[in-house]
Amino acid sequence: MMYDALDAQIPQIRLLEVSPSKFNTVISCTLRTVSLRDHPNYTAFSYVWEDAQSTAEIVLNDHENFKVTTNLETRL
Repeated sequence: MMYDALDAQIPQIRLLEVSPSKFNTVISCTLRTVSLRDHPNYTAFSYVWEDAQSTAEIVLNDHENFKVTTNLETRL
């Protein structure tokens, strides 16, 4: 599994951390669980899903070839 289950007893969210990279390289990210009680600092964004057939690959939690929509890849 790519991530741990959220604890139903604690208000939690998953945050996606994007690693710094050079232009035109594969995007590498880490998904981590944080408690909202810790008041984590994050930036949220909204984007429109597109055709699910139009995908790109990123690295997520050290797993290569994780597919996301090209729209999300562009935003990341």
